[in-house]
Amino acid sequence: MRRGYRSRGVNWCADRYTGRFPNFRFHLIDVYNRLYNPAGSQKAAEYKFPLPDEEFDFVVLNSVFTHMFAAEVENYLSEVARMLKVGGCCLISFFLLNDEALMLIADGKSTLDLKHEFGPSRAVSRESPEDAIGFDEAYVNDLYISRGLEIKDPIRYGSWCGRTDYLSYQDLIVAVKIATH
Repeated sequence: MRRGYRSRGVNWCADRYTGRFPNFRFHLIDVYNRLYNPAGSQKAAEYKFPLPDEEFDFVVLNSVFTHMFAAEVENYLSEVARMLKVGGCCLISFFLLNDEALMLIADGKSTLDLKHEFGPSRAVSRESPEDAIGFDEAYVNDLYISRGLEIKDPIRYGSWCGRTDYLSYQDLIVAVKIATH
């Protein structure tokens, strides 16, 4: 049932967009996630996207890393960097844990109580952490640097933790793939 539902979503996107924008393609990947795809056949921490190196100008991951563990995020960010052309951009959403976010969480102003630690991340639930996971901002910055991705300032912080000045609910990072030697 779930697999059919997901296939319908990919088909819906392909039906509506690929005809008008032939360079838009949609793929269903069967990666395991305890909450969203418990029958998944592949591990996200090991998954290699079946797409060519340095092929894409722009990659978007919205509300993906907010449901993944560190090893999975590390792998996916490596894959994003691999697939981007030099000069290509990515837009990725997170729940970033920095001093401001942690203070707002502690003050009870956040919609997410990210209190259960999992390495460089915190989750709302120990039993079902994939529901919402936030990452230490310094850890995320280091990941980007190590993958040859330069974060473009400023990071657009979201309202999830109780901020009153925001662009969206989740924190948004825009980065560019830089040439490495």
